Amino acid sequence: HEIQPQGNRLGSLEPSRAVYAGCRRLGLNVDFVFSDSEMDGYKIIVLPSVPVISDATWENLKSSNAIIFATALTGSRTIDGHIPPGLAPGPLAVDLGLRVAQLETLPPFEKVGVRIEREEHFAERWRETITTRSEVRGLFADESPALIRNGKFQYLACWPGERLMSELIRRLCEEAAIDCRDLGED
Repeated sequence: HEIQPQGNRLGSLEPSRAVYAGCRRLGLNVDFVFSDSEMDGYKIIVLPSVPVISDATWENLKSSNAIIFATALTGSRTIDGHIPPGLAPGPLAVDLGLRVAQLETLPPFEKVGVRIEREEHFAERWRETITTRSEVRGLFADESPALIRNGKFQYLACWPGERLMSELIRRLCEEAAIDCRDLGED
């Protein structure tokens, strides 16, 4: 943490809490499931910066009919804590159609612009530089890919600010034909 002191403020449960809060703000029920759980009953599965995704877990997720949405850092480590062969996102790379070339931890005062369908949002905490062959659905301010889609798989190459998180969850619900409504702040 001496090299990148801004990393001290990032707990491993924070991404899950942020996704949970975003879903609940839209009136959605949320299940936390084990990687080997049955996934067939879900329309959307969110992987909030889950660094270790085994091949078996990924196969389980792929076999579901759900939209699979992952955020930055997902698949960035092996079960042994190493960087995966071929770099992140490890076993997700082929299905997502992307490779992470660089990960940047952002200081608390820095926010990076993200544009999705003419709407301006902000990323915070992490930002990845990716190469992709997939459909680009959102761009960073520097015009590099921020949000991609390849079939039922979607990937956000950053950690979204609260407003962007809510918007992305709302869009996922729309695609999956799930009713949601903005309940506002807790």
